[in-house]
Amino acid sequence: MILHRRTFIGGLAASVVTAPSAWAESQRTPDALLDRAIDWAGGAEALSKAKRIEMFGHATVRGGGRKFKIRTFTSVQPFGTCLSRSWLVDGESNAPNIVTVTPESGTVSRNGGKTKEMPPAMLAHERAQFAIYSYLTLVGLRDPGATIKLGDRGRTLDVTHPLAPPTRLRFDGGGRLTDAWNSVPNPAGEGEPIAQHFEFSDELESAGVRWPREISIRQNDRRYFDLTIERLVVAAR
Repeated sequence: MILHRRTFIGGLAASVVTAPSAWAESQRTPDALLDRAIDWAGGAEALSKAKRIEMFGHATVRGGGRKFKIRTFTSVQPFGTCLSRSWLVDGESNAPNIVTVTPESGTVSRNGGKTKEMPPAMLAHERAQFAIYSYLTLVGLRDPGATIKLGDRGRTLDVTHPLAPPTRLRFDGGGRLTDAWNSVPNPAGEGEPIAQHFEFSDELESAGVRWPREISIRQNDRRYFDLTIERLVVAAR
């Protein structure tokens, strides 16, 4: 059989162009981006075993015209019970503020005082705030009822989960989470929801899970919370 040279070269070129193009398209899907993010963060096996994440660190908090520094301990069961303890640095009292949120309820204790049930508006706010840590585990985005949608230039995911507020996640080219945006209910129960922008940088690791060391939050375009995690403990139970 005689094969026309121009036809052969044209067909070969088309196959060379089409194959990478098809591969590139397959990488521009929400599932592909989530897979890259999960791989960067330690892989599905390690993240699925992370049933409790404990973070020890310090933070700067701004609000109401004030700025203060705290020591922090936060324990998170992804999309489950969350606990936060915080102490004022150089404060008069060593007693912590304690916030506990479960799937059913929430309690708060200030400066070692009596533990009280949270008002509904405060509970809705705190539950939405804690949810960002659950999103950081990424594998929860495979849960029933969760959705993911590809966004800006193939680098963002618009995500929802039955137990968390809708959130936009942005990743770098390697799959590392760099930013997130969402809105949370006003804890006062009145007024507009609070718009939030999270920035994640640096990293630390425990039990094969990679986690941001620095987490900064802007609320309504104002600096609110800058956290440095000094020690991370990821546990399977």
